[in-house]
Order: sequence, then structure tokens, then C-alpha cells
Amino acid sequence: LPAKRYMVDTLSDRDSIAADIAAAKDASDFVIVFVHWGDEGVYKPNADQQSWAQFFANEGVDLVIGAHPHVVQPLETVTGENGNEMPVFYSLGNFLSHQVDAPNMLGGMASVTLEKAPDGSVSITQCEMKPTVNVILYLGSMGHFMYRPMLLEDYTDELAAQHHIAGCGREALWTLYRQITEE
Repeated sequence: LPAKRYMVDTLSDRDSIAADIAAAKDASDFVIVFVHWGDEGVYKPNADQQSWAQFFANEGVDLVIGAHPHVVQPLETVTGENGNEMPVFYSLGNFLSHQVDAPNMLGGMASVTLEKAPDGSVSITQCEMKPTVNVILYLGSMGHFMYRPMLLEDYTDELAAQHHIAGCGREALWTLYRQITEE
């Protein structure tokens, strides 16, 4: 918006966004869109997110990584009009925050491996979401909190018992992650 030039482009004008994507494709081997979208606290992408994801796939974007809901949303593949397949991490949730609800402690890390072929084409050879947990420990003797983001697979029952936020048991977070991702 002209009055707020410091802001990132909003999802409003598809023609200008299509032009930005075309320019990015001309200047690069692989186009990633990092988008701020979705309903806060909702585990599923809304219709607007899905519409934009389809638009990005149709425009030839290679990968979308989303943020804003402060909770994890699933990783899905969207097929563009020309048959290209585009992974969409709808929301990685929080990696590090001071929110106070257990679902906000669960996050996701995008793990993507790209390979460049001799002909110059780039493809994704591996793509997955790795669940994370934002561990918050209260250090009473020091009078402050310690934040420790880590992979959920490395989160122990001992750390869970010390977590400052109630409801952050290891199995509870794994169950929530599996429900969200339908794994």
C-alpha cells in the first residue's frame, strides 16, 4: 500500500503477484513463496489459503511455506494447471514464542532437499515436515525462563515434566501432530 511502503505485499492483487512470480522465475532456478496467511489457532487451511496455493501452483511456484496461524497446519501437494506438483507447508506454527497454550508449543520445520540436474533444472528430492517443540523451562533460582526449541523426536519425558506450560507432554504433542497431519 502506498502509505505503508515498509510493509510486505498483501495478498490482494493477483496480477501484480503473478508478475512478481514471473520475475522471480526469470531470475532464479527455484521459486519459494513464504506467505503470511490463515486463521490464527486453526489447524486446517481455509478456503482462501487453498485458493492462493492453487494460484501459486498455476503460476509455477516451486514451494510454498506458510506462517501466521501460530499452530501447525499440514503439508500438502498442490498440482498446477500444467501438471507441476508444488509442496505447500500451510503453517509451520511457532518455532520460538512466549505464547501460553500447549498447542502453540508444537511447531514444524520444513525439511526440503533440492537437486540441480546437469541441464540446470532443479527438483525436490525430499520434502517433509519435522515436528518441533518450543520447550520453556522456568529457572526459578535465576528468575527467568529458558527457551529451547528442538525436534519433537528429541523431546524427552523428563523435559516435558519440566515444561513451564501445562499440557506439553511428549505423547500429547505427538498425538496433536498426528491429528493435524493425518499421519
